[in-house]
Order: sequence, then structure tokens, then C-alpha cells
Amino acid sequence: MKKYRLSFLIKPIAYLLDIGVINLSFITAYYVKFGHLNDILETPYVLLFWVINASWIAILAIFKPFNDSRISFNIPTLLFNYTKIIFLLLAVVSLFWVSFKGYYYSRAILFNTILIAGFLGVAWRVLGVYFFRAYRQLGYNNRSFAVVGGGDLAKHITQYFVTQPELGYACKGVFNETANEVEDQLSYLDQLCLQNEIDTVYLCTPYLKVETISKYIALAEQFPIQIKLITDFRGFLQKGVSVEYHGYIPVINVAKNPYADPKVELTKRTFDICFAVVFITLSSPLLLLLGAITKLTSSGSIFYKSERVGKWGNKFEMWKFRSMYTNADEIARLKLNGKMHSIGSQDPRVTKWGHFMRKTRLDEFPQFFNVLVGDMSVVGPRPLAQYDVDMLMDGSPKNFRRLLAVRPGVTSLGQLKFGYAINQKENLQRMTYDLLYLKKFSFSTDMWLIYLTAKVMIQGKGK
Repeated sequence: MKKYRLSFLIKPIAYLLDIGVINLSFITAYYVKFGHLNDILETPYVLLFWVINASWIAILAIFKPFNDSRISFNIPTLLFNYTKIIFLLLAVVSLFWVSFKGYYYSRAILFNTILIAGFLGVAWRVLGVYFFRAYRQLGYNNRSFAVVGGGDLAKHITQYFVTQPELGYACKGVFNETANEVEDQLSYLDQLCLQNEIDTVYLCTPYLKVETISKYIALAEQFPIQIKLITDFRGFLQKGVSVEYHGYIPVINVAKNPYADPKVELTKRTFDICFAVVFITLSSPLLLLLGAITKLTSSGSIFYKSERVGKWGNKFEMWKFRSMYTNADEIARLKLNGKMHSIGSQDPRVTKWGHFMRKTRLDEFPQFFNVLVGDMSVVGPRPLAQYDVDMLMDGSPKNFRRLLAVRPGVTSLGQLKFGYAINQKENLQRMTYDLLYLKKFSFSTDMWLIYLTAKVMIQGKGK
């Protein structure tokens, strides 16, 4: 009996829904702003309409948010993918906005389009997941599997599907490898395949011979079934793994840092550039004002350049608005026993205006130029001076070297949660937060830290 499948319809419907959502969102935002739709497809908004559509379709085509299997068709995965592409759309359209001086467009239309699209996109994804869960629990759109190899891995995979009934998988058998049973098992699976009663065969590779695996793969070549190999990755899966081929031999590559995946690094770098361009352009009047106040409130240059240690130990000059007096070294010698390290809000070298900028993080705005040239990222570990590096290399060299695997950030978890560090003990405490960022790295984490940074700036509670 042939099973009825919905799989071939899911992806086209999903892509059409997303395209429909972005267009409905734009139309709704336009109507909310102007109270009519008479001129929506006329100059100038017709250009914005097509830019949003073209950007959205290109993002969907490049990132393929619906390429996940039914195993990963769940709310967290879908919402994470959608959040990533909706923010990328905002960045791309904002870049167009700035590049073509589209200031005659209503900003409310752009942001309302993104907000409405965010709500509608999340809504249909959540409803879709619940629909398929209910649909499969009623006995429709189900699949079946068999496990070959036995052992702990077989127990884990069967238990997984028992506890996840919404996935709609039924077990047709668990087979151990013995010389006199392999052929009988193959014959049994062959009959299941002929009756279209099996979809997937899991092979627990630690318990099987290469010859046995080859026989099951040969069986799969005759029928529309999937063969999936299960390897015991426990103990190092959290490090991030990928597979590469040395000739015809598959080799598991354990990622040495969070950005080892070129796609992840490209996505982060693209976001950094877009964010920095938009931020610098939109905040340019504020940057000029901050520079003028810095110049008027104390003598000396507007900017302060400091040598910092970046990715893989490469040094670069980090830019900030000057927050200290020009004779800061002399003040340190007289009042701080020659210590050059910042001591936070009690530092006598910091001007009154400098204290305000540090509390609100305004002094760090020029670092977005460092982001543009590639020395820094928007979010990452705090960029450190050489004396901080020396402290950390003395206190915990292995952990600190992990931080050198990524670009330092304009904002960081360590600075948000701990703040300025004045000695080795505090540097090590702050480093624990930056190490936590490496462990929890994701696009959503970056967006959350950007939000927290904006909140700190508004409240003036920078540490």
C-alpha cells in the first residue's frame, strides 16, 4: 500500500508563505502610514517594494531556511532561522536606504514591515509545527524505521522516537549483527521495502563490520529508503564537528573555535559590516556632537588611540573618544603609584565628560570604524591592552588563548556583566563571561547582547 506524503508540498508552501508574509506586511505598513493603497506601486515606494522582495527572495535562496529534516522541524530551530534572516533583511534594506539616500521614505514603513513580518512569520511557523504534530499523532504522514547494530545507540535512538511521538516514526525492529542472521534480516527488510513499509534504516557503526554496512547500503540503492549511520560522538559533539574527505575516506573534523565554519564567519562578518555602516551613517550627527563636546570640555585631541591585542594575537590601534586628561600619565604617577590600568569610576585621570561617556558607552562609538576595517566585531570578547594580556597569560593561559580565536567586540558579555577589571583576579573573573560567550555563540546571542548594550547606554549604568 502506497503511503500518502506531504513532504514534497511543505517546502514550496513554506517559501510561498514567507514571500506572501513580506508582501502583506509591506502593504499593511503602507496602509497604516497613509490610510490608502493608491500610490503603493508608484514612485518612490515601488522601488522600495521591489528591493524588499528581491532581497527577501535572495536571502531565502541563499540560506534555505526550510532545508531541515522533519527531525529538526521544531519551533526553536524554525524561530532561530527566521530571526536570523529577518534581521539580515533589515540590514540589507537599511544598507540600500543609506547607500541611495532614501531619506524620503518613511522609516515607519520599513520598521513596521519588519515587525509585522516578524509576527506573521513566527505565527505561521508555530501553527505549522502544532498542525503537523497533531496530524501525525492521528496516524497520518507517519514513517517507519529499523535499527541495525544494537547496543546503547540502538536503545537511545528508539527511545528518542518513543518520547517524540509528534515526529511520527514507528520502529519496525532492532537487529543485532550475527553471521547467521544478517541475510535473514536483509531478506526481511527487503520485504518491508517492497511493501513500502520502511523509510529509514539506522546503522550503529560501532557494532557493525564494514561488510555488513555495505550490504545494507546496497539494499538502499534498490529502494527509496534512507540509510543513516550512527557514530558515538558523545564527549566531543559539543565542540562542533564537520565531515571532510581525504580522497574517499570521510574524516571527522572537530572545530577548534566557534567560527571555524566559513559560513558562520561570513554571516557574522556580513552582519558586522552592515551594522557598522548603518550605525555610522545614522549616528554621524551624534558623532560630530560628541567630538565637539570632548574638544570643548578639555584640551587635547578628540580621539584616543590605544594598541590592543586582537584575533590570534595580532595588534591593532583601537579608536575611542578621549575620556581622560592629556596629562593622564603624570596623574597616574602622582596619584596611582604609576599604575596605568583603569580603576573605573574612581579614576582621577578621567574627565567629568569622560565619566559620562564611559557610563553610557558613548566613548566607544568610534570603534565601529575598527569593525569596518576588520579589526573588531560588533559583539565579541573585550579588546585588551598588553598589560591585561600579560595578566591573563600568567593566570590562565589556555583559557585566554581560546579568546584569541575570535575578533574582539565593541560590546562583550564580560563588559556588560562585570565591567572594568583593575587586577589579575578581576581580569580572570571577567574572562569567565567572555568564555561563556564563546560557548553560547549564536546570532540570537549577539542580538541579545546588542539589546542589553543599548539598555545599559540608555540607563547610563555602564560598569
